[in-house]
Amino acid sequence: MNVDKRFAKAMRQEGRGLGLDADAVASATEMTERVLVACGDHSKSRQMKLRIGKSILAGNRTVWAPACPDYSHVDGKYDFRELRGGVSLLAQLHIEFLHGLTAEVPGLLVKVLVADHEADDPHLCRALSISRDEFGARVEESVAATASAIEGLGWQALKMTDELPELVAREGEIAKRMAQDEGLAARITTDVLSRAEMYQRLGVSDEATMRERTIATAAQYVALGEFATEAGVLVCNHTTVNLAWYKESGAALLHNAVSIY
Repeated sequence: MNVDKRFAKAMRQEGRGLGLDADAVASATEMTERVLVACGDHSKSRQMKLRIGKSILAGNRTVWAPACPDYSHVDGKYDFRELRGGVSLLAQLHIEFLHGLTAEVPGLLVKVLVADHEADDPHLCRALSISRDEFGARVEESVAATASAIEGLGWQALKMTDELPELVAREGEIAKRMAQDEGLAARITTDVLSRAEMYQRLGVSDEATMRERTIATAAQYVALGEFATEAGVLVCNHTTVNLAWYKESGAALLHNAVSIY
């Protein structure tokens, strides 16, 4: 297969630092190229490609696949009218996408992380006409359903905060810094506009609230990316304006090019 020469050179340099032989480096380089064929554009920048390559070269085979709770959807888009307890649309799409990579990455271990802390969002609870406790119970059901669906693959489904107990606290810290960073103000405004249709579905129209939610969501992506970088795992994510925030965290992103909003 055709291999990017600059990428191959960078991988050889990384391989020497890890004490790997030429065959091992060549194998990891080709594996990365094959993986990228299945990925969306956000995985294919030179920076992200090298992050993925370095992760594979280091022997990492674990992927975190963050997934929404099982929100109702129409024509492949969430409408936030109901919360169910099955395998969510996004989890299904990630499982399908990552299963397609198993032929290229032997021993791939996927952890589907269901965003249980979304139960703490009063706007979501109101839109879904559901209490926080019932939201949490549906998430538990969804985690169990997802675990059952992927058990035969040797993969796992967990509540996100079980895998990452410090996630919410770090999200809060990052959101506070973002809100105070004047250099991010224009970028946040652009993100608000990009998310306006989703906010409409949630019944959120107040400008200050939309901005606060946008910052909080951006902070979620940065925080998750930081934890992934620290743990040395890959992250699988759907198409969203928030993908750009992974660049700030050092994360290696497998872009599943599907849109659910």
